[in-house]
Amino acid sequence: MAQKTISRVPAAPSNAPEPQKTGRSCTLTYPVLGLLLALTFICGLLAGSLLTQKTPQTVQTAQQTRQNPAQPAAVSQPKPAISPQMASRISELEREVLQNPGNRAAMVSLGHLYFDTHQHQFAIQAYENALALDGNDADVLTDLGVMYRAVGKFDKALECFSRAQSIEPGHMVAMFNQGVVLNFDLHKHEEAIRVWQELVRLHPQATAPDGTPVSQLIKEISLQTSK
Repeated sequence: MAQKTISRVPAAPSNAPEPQKTGRSCTLTYPVLGLLLALTFICGLLAGSLLTQKTPQTVQTAQQTRQNPAQPAAVSQPKPAISPQMASRISELEREVLQNPGNRAAMVSLGHLYFDTHQHQFAIQAYENALALDGNDADVLTDLGVMYRAVGKFDKALECFSRAQSIEPGHMVAMFNQGVVLNFDLHKHEEAIRVWQELVRLHPQATAPDGTPVSQLIKEISLQTSK
């Protein structure tokens, strides 16, 4: 099974399911450097209270969770060109969080836009800031896990997925992503199978982003690892 991944994530066998993320790639149109430096500073101020909020993995983004919570997304997608409207929205949200760092909704929305535009580190900072304000958000934790996987921090990704599941037991996307990281990134195949078996027990119709039933993935991985 092959897995498409972003540049810093090792490729998996060729037909592997992909963890999900919303694909957004971009160039910003505001005096972005100053804004992002300031945002980074704000993130640093809030980071201390967020150290225990990290959770595991990568399959889906917050936007996908909102659009279709039952369908995990894939990690690797074509990078769309950023539209003027999106660039304007990013700039608007950057200004808002700089002026009102307690505006959690704006921080989450900014994180989603960074996620979609493949600005992984900035997405991580925005999500961490949002979780510092309220850490009990399984979807944001799941998206944060996807971003940690995107930069090759697999253990942090797993922490995020675990945290998401502790807040929302049986969180489908977090569980699927957890299995992806365990199987394809860390090569802990038996652990991945156990996670996905529990996923299928809770959600018998669970599928990978391409529509493949998770039960079928379990069979394929079991056959491959038994050879």
